[in-house]
Amino acid sequence: MTPSPDPSSRPTARSSDRVLTLLVAVVEGIGVAGEGGLTLTQLSDAVGLAPSTATRQLASLEAAGLVARTASGYVAGPRMVRLAHRVVGGHPLPRLAQPILDRVAAETRETCYLAVAHDEDTAIYLAAAEGTMTLRVAGWRGRDVPRSGTAVGRALAGELPDSEAAVGSDTVEEGVTGISAPVRDAHGQVVAAVSVLGPTFRMHGEALEGARAAVVEGAAALSSLVGHTDAG
Repeated sequence: MTPSPDPSSRPTARSSDRVLTLLVAVVEGIGVAGEGGLTLTQLSDAVGLAPSTATRQLASLEAAGLVARTASGYVAGPRMVRLAHRVVGGHPLPRLAQPILDRVAAETRETCYLAVAHDEDTAIYLAAAEGTMTLRVAGWRGRDVPRSGTAVGRALAGELPDSEAAVGSDTVEEGVTGISAPVRDAHGQVVAAVSVLGPTFRMHGEALEGARAAVVEGAAALSSLVGHTDAG
């Protein structure tokens, strides 16, 4: 006969689930609420916890260095930031892509990002090279963005030939235009996208065409580094 589960383990499992859900909400909330993070009320509502319970869980996460409090909310703590940097630093694509991102950013003067699929619905920016314009799109490294209806989503979906880039204006954030091209591996599979993000008011005419060409060239260069060859 199969022994019954130990009832004493159930509350612990539920408590662990709540802590993990809350930690994910804190980290993902940075992209929604900005650098100040989500408030206690917002986090409680997001994970379905009473504020008193969320406060206790957040205190435990803060003591572990996984969460930190700001004047306006909760953000990833120093330990979480170190862990994130180790994960990103261990990924080969950002290391290979960085010189290419730097070159595209220098050519376009706009911020250039390397994006990969996070899941079926979102993409995440793993690496970045900031543009030199005073007004620029910055601080999106580590941010999740929707794939549906966006330029980066089209590039990651494999909808584009290697010689083209997708353009999307005001899709992720009002006033921001993205230009993205696919990066393919040795098997021809899309593994990433090179993207330039700039203010919509500036991304038109020659500036847009120049960014489009730079992104396509950058994606092709990175594709070559990961083993892709153009059979056509």
